Amino acid sequence: MGVAFYGPSLFNVTLNPLFAAVLALTFYASAYLGDIWQGCIKSVPKPQWEAAECLGLSRTRRMLLVVLPQAIRISLPPTVGFMVQIVKNTSIASLVVGYAELAYNSKILNNSTFEPFLYFGLAALLYFAICYPLSVISRRMELQLQRH
Repeated sequence: MGVAFYGPSLFNVTLNPLFAAVLALTFYASAYLGDIWQGCIKSVPKPQWEAAECLGLSRTRRMLLVVLPQAIRISLPPTVGFMVQIVKNTSIASLVVGYAELAYNSKILNNSTFEPFLYFGLAALLYFAICYPLSVISRRMELQLQRH
């Protein structure tokens, strides 16, 4: 994140801290998710690829009808786990680029009122309210994919 925020200043360009944080997290997430999905596609057994080829399917149809449905089943848990991690990593934005987000604001409120259980508890509940539905949706999607 520091490179995304402080790097453009080498060229006399100033970025909004929120934009720099979003840009950095986008590059980080796209690289990580690309690696997850590439590994999941490669983990589909080779006989599946060969069987689709023997059926005379084009490369596109092989991917859409045979490989990707299996790769999606494999990729769902690590993808959702990483999405939850990204939600929690937004707190790094306040440390690196100075953008005040949930954890940072909780710290500021705690420092002025000395009620850590209230503010950090509320922050934890908000993080939970964001992350738990992701887990529930993931679980439902896994069950639905196992049925098919």
